[in-house]
Amino acid sequence: MPGREISYSCLIIFHVFVANILLMNYLIAILSTTYDGMKQNGVFKYKVALYTYSERFIAAFRDRDYGEFVLYPPPLTYIALLFLVPVVFLPVSV
Repeated sequence: MPGREISYSCLIIFHVFVANILLMNYLIAILSTTYDGMKQNGVFKYKVALYTYSERFIAAFRDRDYGEFVLYPPPLTYIALLFLVPVVFLPVSV
């Protein structure tokens, strides 16, 4: 239709402009929702990991002998094992 080229061009330009804005808003909404979900999930997983880590050390320090093994880093733990194994068989005095 030769008489409607200008109106068709204006309508296409308007459609592309509005569609880009709507799609950009949709993308921002999706990213915002995903970020909030991951942030909440990350906070929960951090608290779970902190609880697990703390629970391991709290249980270790309730038992004095086991706490000695946990207190030292791994290379010293093996060395401490050589000194602590004979002590295990000594009588406990309270």
